[in-house]
Amino acid sequence: MEFRLLGWVGLEDGGREIDTGHSRQRCVLAALLIDAREPVMTAELVSRVWGSDPPDSALNVLYGYVTRLRKVLAPSGIRLLRRGGGYLIDVEPALVDALRFKRLQATDPAAALEAWRGKPLPGIEGEWADQVRAGLIALHLSAQLRLAEEETAQGRHTAAVDRLSGVLAEHPLEERVVAVLMTALFRAGNTPQALDCYLAFRRRLSDELGIGPGARLRLLHQRILEGDSALDRQEAAPVPAGLPYDVPGFVGRATELAAMNRVLRSRTPLVISAIEGMAGVGKSALAVRWAHRVRERFPDGSLYADLGGHAPTGPADPARVLGDFLAALGTAPARIPGGLDARSALFRALLDQRRMLIILDNARSEQQVRPLLPTADSCATVITSRVPLHGLVVRERAQRIVIGTLTPAESESLLRTFVPYGDAASLRELARLCAHLPVALCVAGERAARGDRPLPDLVAELRSASNRLDLLEVAGDPLSSVRAVFSWSYRTLPEPVASMFRRLGAHPGPDIEPGAAAVLTGCSPGEAADLLGALAEARLIEPYQPGRWRMHDLLRAYSVECGGEQDEAVARLLDHYLDRLSSAISLALPGEVVIRPDAEPFPDPAQAQAWMEAERSNLVAAADMALTRSPALGRDLGRMLVRHLDMAGQQEEARRLYRSAARAAHATGDLMGQASALTALGVALIRNGELEEAHESFRRAVELWETLDDPRSQGGALGNIAMIQVFRGQYAAALADLERAAALFERSGHLSGQANVLNHIGEIHWRTGAYRIAVPLHERAMEIAAEIGDRAGVAVSRGDIGNALFRLGEYGEALEHLEASRDLARSISYVYAELTSMVNIGRVHAATGDLQAAYDLYQEVLAALRETEDRDMEAETLDCLGEIYLAWGEHERALDHHRRALELFRASGSRTFEASALNGLGEVERALGHPKEAGARHQEALELTKAMGDRFQQARALVGLARLRADQGLPAEEWGEALRLMDDMEVPEAAQLRGELNAPL
Repeated sequence: MEFRLLGWVGLEDGGREIDTGHSRQRCVLAALLIDAREPVMTAELVSRVWGSDPPDSALNVLYGYVTRLRKVLAPSGIRLLRRGGGYLIDVEPALVDALRFKRLQATDPAAALEAWRGKPLPGIEGEWADQVRAGLIALHLSAQLRLAEEETAQGRHTAAVDRLSGVLAEHPLEERVVAVLMTALFRAGNTPQALDCYLAFRRRLSDELGIGPGARLRLLHQRILEGDSALDRQEAAPVPAGLPYDVPGFVGRATELAAMNRVLRSRTPLVISAIEGMAGVGKSALAVRWAHRVRERFPDGSLYADLGGHAPTGPADPARVLGDFLAALGTAPARIPGGLDARSALFRALLDQRRMLIILDNARSEQQVRPLLPTADSCATVITSRVPLHGLVVRERAQRIVIGTLTPAESESLLRTFVPYGDAASLRELARLCAHLPVALCVAGERAARGDRPLPDLVAELRSASNRLDLLEVAGDPLSSVRAVFSWSYRTLPEPVASMFRRLGAHPGPDIEPGAAAVLTGCSPGEAADLLGALAEARLIEPYQPGRWRMHDLLRAYSVECGGEQDEAVARLLDHYLDRLSSAISLALPGEVVIRPDAEPFPDPAQAQAWMEAERSNLVAAADMALTRSPALGRDLGRMLVRHLDMAGQQEEARRLYRSAARAAHATGDLMGQASALTALGVALIRNGELEEAHESFRRAVELWETLDDPRSQGGALGNIAMIQVFRGQYAAALADLERAAALFERSGHLSGQANVLNHIGEIHWRTGAYRIAVPLHERAMEIAAEIGDRAGVAVSRGDIGNALFRLGEYGEALEHLEASRDLARSISYVYAELTSMVNIGRVHAATGDLQAAYDLYQEVLAALRETEDRDMEAETLDCLGEIYLAWGEHERALDHHRRALELFRASGSRTFEASALNGLGEVERALGHPKEAGARHQEALELTKAMGDRFQQARALVGLARLRADQGLPAEEWGEALRLMDDMEVPEAAQLRGELNAPL
C-alpha cells in the first residue's frame, strides 16, 4: 500500500488505484498527507484547500470531505483522526511517495531520483498546491544537480554531462545547471563545449529576459578560459540550514502567508510588521512558519539572525551578524574582513546566483538591516520588526505585510494545541482574557495544560486577577513572560511619549482621540496627536480609525502598572465627556435632557451626531467608571445617553449600564439617579421583549419622578408604560396613560414629548384599523419634531405615516414616506427606525407583487438584527418572510418562519402581532391540506383580535375560516363579516375579497 502525491494523487493498494474522490477532496487528502502523523489545524486545512478567501460553507464542506475520506481509508486500516482543533492522518511517512522522496534527497540523491514518480499534485489547483509543487520540483532539481556533482567528482563525466543536458532542456534559464554542466565538461576535457554552453546560455538570457549571466557564472567562464586547474578539485560550497525549529501548533495567518507567497514571486524583501505593533503578536512565528513551508525552493540553504531590536542587551551589531553569516557560508575565519562594508560586499558576492532564504528577525531600524540584504534576486529576505521600516519600503521597495492579533476562532485553535479537550466556552473566555495575543495564549495554554486545576477555575482566576500580567509569567524563564516582552518596547520611549503611554491606561474606553488624550495628559490636542503617533510608531498602540487609536487589554494592564494612581487625570477626563456630551445632545437630539446647556457647542448637528457615534463605547465606559468615582456625574452621563443608545440599538449595553446605575443610586439614596436609571432600563428592556420587567421599572420610575416633581420625566415614563400596554393589546389603558402623559408634557412645555404622545395615539388607531384617523396624528407629530429640529422624531413620524398609507392601499405615497424615513434614520444612525421602515417597505413591495424585492429586504433586516437586539422586530420580520414563502409555494419554510415568529411574540408578551403569526400559520396549514390545524389557528387569532380590537387581523382570521368552510362546500357567514370590517377600514383587501367571491364592487 502506498499513498501517491507524485504522478497522481490517491491511494494505491496492490497495484490498484483506490478512488479517493474529486479534485477538492483529493486536495484535503494531500494537505493531510504532506504532514503525515502531524495534526493540521482546521483553519490551516481550509486555507490549503480554498486559499485565503474560503466560502462561508467551507467548514461544513470540509467535514463532508473528511467523513468520505474516512470511509475510503477504512478498508486499508488507515485512520483519519481529530486532533486538538485539527485533523491528522495516521500513516507512516515512508508510505507517502513525496515524503519518501524528500527524505532520500537529503542523503542519497540517486535513490531520491529513482523514487521520483512525476509531476507533484497533478490536477490539484490553488496557492498551497502551487507552493508545494514548486518546492518539490526545486528539490528534484537540487537532487539532479547533486548527483551530477557526485558523478563529476568520481570522474564519471560523461554520465554527468548526459544527465545535465536533459536537466538543462527542462530548465533552460537555470544558471546553476549551466554552472555544473560547464564544470563537468571542463573536467572531461571538453573546454570548447564548456565555453559554447556558456555562450548559448548568455544568448538565451539576452533574448528571453534581456539580462546577462550572474557574477559567479562569469567568473567560472573566465576560469575555464584561463584553464584554472583548481576547478578540477573544487569543493562544493556548504549549504547552511539556519532556520529555527518550525513553530508547533501554528494556527491562522492564511491571508498573510498567501501574501508572502505572492511577494516571493517578485523577489523583493519582505517587511512583516504587526498592525498592533506590540510584542508577542506572532511576527517571528509567521516568518519561521512561512520559511519552513518554502525552504525547499531555496536549495542553497537558509540563514537566520535575531537582530535583538528590543532586547534588554540592545540591538545586534550588523557586522557581527555578517561575520556569522560568512562563516556559515564556508568562509575561513582568516578571510572574513574586519569592516562592515567589506563584510557586506563579500556576503553579497557569495550569495550572487545562489538561491537562499534569509530571515532577519526583530529588526530595530533600516540602518541595521541594509548591510544584511543580499542583492541577488535569486534570494528572498524576510524581516520582522515592531516598528514600520518606511525607508526599506521607499528605497528597497520592500513589501510590508502587517499582522494583528488572532481571531477568536484562531485563538481557540491555538489553545487547543495545549488542551485539546477543553470546553469551548472556557477556551473562548481564556482567549478573550489574553486579548487574542499569541504570546499570552501560549503562556496561558501551558498553564492550562499542567492539569493541576480545572480549566474553568483557571479562567475565573485570570478574569478576577487584579493584575492579569502576574498570571502570565513563565516560571524560570522571565524573558518569555508577557510583562518582559512589553517592557522591552516601553524602555526605549522618550519621556513625553512614555508619559502618554502611562496615562492611556487610565482611559476607560476602547479607543481614544487627541482631544481626550490631551485632557488626560494636560497638553494641547495637537501635541497629544503627535505623542499618540509616536506610540503607534513604537507599536504600543495602533491606529484604529482616522484620528483614533486603541490599546489592547494586556498592554492596557501594563500601562496601568507603569502609571500608578491617576485620580486627577481621570476626574478631568470624566468632566470632559460630560461637557462634550451635553453639547452634542443639545444639537443632535433636541428636546432631550441636557445637563450643561452652556457647554461649548459643536459646529452643526451632523458633527455632533458623528462625535456621539464615534465616542459611544467611551461614553458608556466613562459613565460606568463615574458611578464608582463620582456617582452624580455617572448619573448625568447615563441620563443623557438613554435615547442615543436606544437609537443605536445598543440594548445589551444599556441594560448592563442602567442596572449598575440603579444599584449605585439605590445604595447612595439618590432618588433622581434611581428614577433616571429605571426609566432608561425600561427602554432597553422593551426592545428585548422583556415587557414585565420593563413595566415594573417604569412604574417605579413614575412614582419617583412624581416625588421629585419632574412632570417632564414622569410623562416620559408614563408614555413608555402606555407603549407596553399597546404591545399587550390593552388599548384603552394605554390611551388613558397617554392622556396623563400629554398633560404632564404640556405643563412642562416639552414639545418632543407631545409629539411622541401623538405618535403613540396614532399607533393605537393603526392597530385597531382606524388608518384615516392615524395619518393626521402622525403628520402633526412630524410637524412638531421638525419645528424643534428633532430629526429622529421626524424619521419615526414619517415611517408611521407611510405604514398607515400602506394599509389604505396608497402604495406610491406610502413608499415615498417610508423611504424618506429610512434614509433619514440611516443618516442619524437610528437603527430601530431604519429597520422598521425597511420591513414596511418590504410589505409594500410584497403587496405590489415584487416578492423578491421584499424577500431581499427582510433578509437584510434579519442580518442587521444580529448586531442589535429587538425580539419583536425579529419576530415581525420572520412573520413577513413566512408570507413570502407561502406565496412561493415553499410551505415547510413558511410554516417554520411563522412558528418561530409566534414563539418570539409569545415570549415577549406582544399580543398585537401574535395574531398575525397565528393567521399566517392557519394559511400555511390550509395550503398543506391540514384543515383542522388551520381552523384552530384562525379561531385562536379571531378570539385574540376581538379581545384587543384589532380589526385587520380579525378580518384576516374570518377570511381564513370562511375559506376552510368553502373548501368543504359549506356556506360561510364569515365572508360578510370580514367584508364589513374591511370596508370600515377602507383597505384594498376588500376589493380583493370581492374579486375572490366574484361579487359586484
